[in-house]
Amino acid sequence: MRKTFLALIFCINWSTVQSQIITKEILTDKYKIILTWNDSVFFSGGMVVQNNSDGSTVFSADNFHSGYNSDKSADLNNDGSSEFLLELGTGNTRSDYNMYVIFDFLKGAEPLCEVHNAEVISNVDKVPEIISNVRIGDPKMEAKYSYSLLYNDGKLILNTNTKDSKVLKELVPFEEDYSDLINEYTKASGECDAGSSVGNYYEAYSTQQKIVGNEDAGWKFFDKNYKCDNKSSIKNELRKSVEDNYSIISNPDSYNFKNKD
Repeated sequence: MRKTFLALIFCINWSTVQSQIITKEILTDKYKIILTWNDSVFFSGGMVVQNNSDGSTVFSADNFHSGYNSDKSADLNNDGSSEFLLELGTGNTRSDYNMYVIFDFLKGAEPLCEVHNAEVISNVDKVPEIISNVRIGDPKMEAKYSYSLLYNDGKLILNTNTKDSKVLKELVPFEEDYSDLINEYTKASGECDAGSSVGNYYEAYSTQQKIVGNEDAGWKFFDKNYKCDNKSSIKNELRKSVEDNYSIISNPDSYNFKNKD
């Protein structure tokens, strides 16, 4: 009984040692940003923004991130003033691994935008762009698409400038890559079996083609490669999914900062 009790104490103490509340303070020209999170609990992190002048709290939010990654200032729209970008950890998965929170302190202390699974691409096009990556279904399948966002007047806008954007041109998908993924998947799981998720690849490919302005190529790929009897019904379902995906990513309100107290 005593051994069991000691073992329980050891487990509790070990858990206590392994879990801690972390605080990170970031000082900007006008405001101090204070981040706190439990390093053992996903989405336990909060944020407080205070005035440098008097220490008063002007904004706060709870339970939306899992830790600090980085921060930087960047002029996202070439207007001569820099926005502030805060990169935070989110879940420990390939489907949701980070988020950028964007402040424009000329507009106030509150964060304006958030975008998940993102990276900032600078010095390629005229203005920096934010690339976001979306995985469909099981992350192990690698069925995914990516899109580019531009910052304008407090909003993130989908980049559709396929003529001039070098970043967007880099997002044009290669048919061979998706064919290889489909072939690998069907080796382990029959393409036409009940419960098959092979449609995720066609959805990802067609969504990516729509993003780069060439949706017809996505459906030609489907027509050429999908061989199952339910081809017509699956295509209708995929069309709706692709439209839904595009509707979300092309709506600036999708990137409004959501976690406000």
